Amino acid sequence: MNEFLAATDSDKSSWWVIGLVALFLSVGGLIFNAGRTRSKEIESVARSRGIPFRRSASRADETLPIGCSLEHKGTGHVISNILEAVRGEEMVLTMFDYEYTHAIESILETISDQDSTQSYNQTVVRMQSPLLRLPYFDLFPETIFATLGKMFGGSDINFDETEEFSRKYILRGGDERALRALFTPQLREFLERLGNLTIQGADDVLFLYRWTRLTKPKDLPAAIEENKQLFALFLEGQQSAD
Repeated sequence: MNEFLAATDSDKSSWWVIGLVALFLSVGGLIFNAGRTRSKEIESVARSRGIPFRRSASRADETLPIGCSLEHKGTGHVISNILEAVRGEEMVLTMFDYEYTHAIESILETISDQDSTQSYNQTVVRMQSPLLRLPYFDLFPETIFATLGKMFGGSDINFDETEEFSRKYILRGGDERALRALFTPQLREFLERLGNLTIQGADDVLFLYRWTRLTKPKDLPAAIEENKQLFALFLEGQQSAD
């Protein structure tokens, strides 16, 4: 009798595992189809605006994330849907999807001894210009975790005259005086209207992204214009700092 019950429990466990695997395969198929649809929609936007587009990264594209903090997060980094939105002598603006994974613990891992991962995917903007001479800085949303970090000694450059900006963002960098000059009232007011934005700058490169958020294909034209405005405001701030 005990052997029969043990066999029955074993069968139940096997069907449970099979059911979970089938569920994950179904979800994986949906994600794959969604990704393919996204690529097609981005390609359509690119064609309508005469913008070079690549679904998969070329060897040169593999260098795009260098200098961005996302480069060092997780493993299995994948660059895709590359848009060369602007390419001129004064500025090169490239947008791309960037995915990486982190290992996580799960029920499936416990019962099957297999590793599980969670993917993080976001649209990254990279702007490079010979006109930029930026001090190193890191600007990111003031979340509860970032607030806790400040409580334990993390730095934050605040601007008393624009409390909303300082409430929304944490600004860090090595040269506070240069950053206060760079982040002009006009730049801070512009950033106040944008949510959950991370910006990292140094020398002649700017990176912008919203963590775990992909820009919708229909919003790409507006996003390109928004990024061009930010670039112009950073140039103005740099000139005022000089």
